[in-house]
Amino acid sequence: MQRSLGIYGVQFFYPDADHGIGGVGHKRLYDDGVDGQYLGDRQPWKGTAADIFVQAQFPLHSGRIPISVMELVVAMLSVIGVYIWWKKRAARIKQSARAMPVSQQQVELVLSEQRRP
Repeated sequence: MQRSLGIYGVQFFYPDADHGIGGVGHKRLYDDGVDGQYLGDRQPWKGTAADIFVQAQFPLHSGRIPISVMELVVAMLSVIGVYIWWKKRAARIKQSARAMPVSQQQVELVLSEQRRP
């Protein structure tokens, strides 16, 4: 309450969301302290472009947005790493399957050379 102005403010939020949506505060209603007449409100992430810009300053400068982006980057790099590994693994398996088979003649030739004194 602003006693000097005669204004009451009421905030609405769920108990587990005490920092508001994205950390920008709660919905607030303002009433006249004399007759209880509705004077206005403040709603997070609503208003003009300038209002939204000002509200975005706390999440941005407190590091919430950059940290969230970095979390997404780490997740993407993990998925991409597994994908690249899987492709290389498949190529290695395919390459080993394409290796030239050893003929019976080649085996006999090697064995005969090993038997020579």
